[in-house]
Amino acid sequence: PVRPLVEAAERTAAGHRDDPDDRDDRDDLDRWSRDEYGHLARELHRYDEMLADDDARLDDERRALDELFLAVLPARVIDAVRSGDLEMGDLVDTATVIAVGLDGATDANDDPWSNERFTAVAADLEQLAARHHVERVWASADRHLYVAGLGLDHHGCDEAIRFLVDAREILTEHLPDSGISVRAAVAAGTVTTGVVGGEQLAFGMWGEPTRLALAMAAVSDPGQVLVHESVSRRLEVAGVLDGVRVRVDLGDGPIEVDQLRERAPTT
Repeated sequence: PVRPLVEAAERTAAGHRDDPDDRDDRDDLDRWSRDEYGHLARELHRYDEMLADDDARLDDERRALDELFLAVLPARVIDAVRSGDLEMGDLVDTATVIAVGLDGATDANDDPWSNERFTAVAADLEQLAARHHVERVWASADRHLYVAGLGLDHHGCDEAIRFLVDAREILTEHLPDSGISVRAAVAAGTVTTGVVGGEQLAFGMWGEPTRLALAMAAVSDPGQVLVHESVSRRLEVAGVLDGVRVRVDLGDGPIEVDQLRERAPTT
């Protein structure tokens, strides 16, 4: 009677608790014998059930952590966070930064109807970003920052522009007659991304494209989408720029930038 107990203990130690065949073998142990073998079988069975409960609890905690992490971090960096790699600036890459601003969103956010609408907007933009291989860097009620091209062999300019074309349609649909206006801008170049914080985690992105996109979005006119030359000269998708360059001053001298067409051309 000793050998079956030893084999069952070895399987439990090896983590085969979810194997139906192993479970059947353990159920065949004589747990009701009143000698020491029966006592060991009962203890093994109790320990096995305790480990199974621990596994279930850990799975629940892991799912809860995933939901928490996904609220502030891109999915691709969650594994790095779990491993304890919290170094700031864990990735240097070329990419296209997308800044979106919603004028009036902060004031309108006091309205419960607007709260629901902005929640829906954020969810739709998140799904749209995934379809266009764009990542959310951070989002608030009145500002959103996205990035395209990370991990790719190009800057992601076309992906960023396609995302913006569709995003403008979503925002127009969600915010009719709301008094909220949309401003946006894109710029491309070298960026550094990473996880910052210890107890409170945040995903950040730094670099000249980030500064340019945020600054251009801030000075753009309502409804305007400004496209920095670092993006426009790399675009392969045709017909998305209106051909009229505008001059903007970002505080370090005026620059000329392109604009996205009001609507994407239909073909």
